[in-house]
Amino acid sequence: MQRFGWLVLAAAAVACGSGSGGSSAPSDLMPGFTPGPAPAAGAGFQIIVPPVYDIEAGGSYEYCTWTNVTLDHDVWIKSSQGWQTETGHHVIIFYNTNPQPAQTRICSDSDMANFRFATGAAGEGASELNTLPGNLAVFIPKGSQIVVNHHYLNASTTSVPEAQSALNVLYADPGSTIERASSLVFLDTAMSVPPGQNSINVTCTIKQPFETWYMIPHMHNWGQHITIDHIAGSKTDRLFDVDWDPSYAFHPPELKNDPTSPHVFNVGDQVHVRCDYNNTTGSPLTFGKEMCVFFAGTVDPKSVGNIACDSDTWGPF
Repeated sequence: MQRFGWLVLAAAAVACGSGSGGSSAPSDLMPGFTPGPAPAAGAGFQIIVPPVYDIEAGGSYEYCTWTNVTLDHDVWIKSSQGWQTETGHHVIIFYNTNPQPAQTRICSDSDMANFRFATGAAGEGASELNTLPGNLAVFIPKGSQIVVNHHYLNASTTSVPEAQSALNVLYADPGSTIERASSLVFLDTAMSVPPGQNSINVTCTIKQPFETWYMIPHMHNWGQHITIDHIAGSKTDRLFDVDWDPSYAFHPPELKNDPTSPHVFNVGDQVHVRCDYNNTTGSPLTFGKEMCVFFAGTVDPKSVGNIACDSDTWGPF
């Protein structure tokens, strides 16, 4: 199963896209890239990943950067803010409990299988400061190496020679009351959309209760329409019924609930996602270049962690 992350406002998937773009060793900021100042000492940290090169027209490139940051204490993350240059689709913080040498390369599925999601942001330019509501915060254990997944998606007809990403992470206030936040995602990493107008369906049966406070759909440039239904017995609650616009890949429609009054998925309920496409590429669209995803942020008092349903196959991410 490929991995997926929360707090990515574009709901950008953490599948590894195809491509042959190159990467650099760590270096200074590329010209014109101006991320904001780093958090104050002890309040969080900033990661600036090396530039990457040759983002071809129509290209989708996902990079993994193993940083030289290894946490010397447990942390609870409350907020994040990202910056990306042209073609930026998302920048996500993961953690790895088996630290590796600092490096940047195109992600592989085996790489992603070793990571756990923490936080992130999405889209070229500067994202808003994303702060979890109420007492919610994301946990990262002591000894974890920070790993960044940064994705560049060039929907234009012109190659982009260079791109770069940065992310600020802010801790919860010391001594504050904290409730764990996690993630829930429904997707099909084996999806393949033939040329022309076609649809795919993702159906999952809920295996354990989930309390969700934040929900979004996600598709890419060839998406036409997405519907998401929560089916509980004879009752169907249509959560989303959206004519897709490519800009939604970065700023999707969203549903929010107060974490104290979450939307609940109970055991035996079903989630059904239908995605309609107009594939004009002449080749099948696979996961990464295109997507059909329903993502939710969860209130997680039992520390279940991040859970994905990949075409009714469940597992952690």
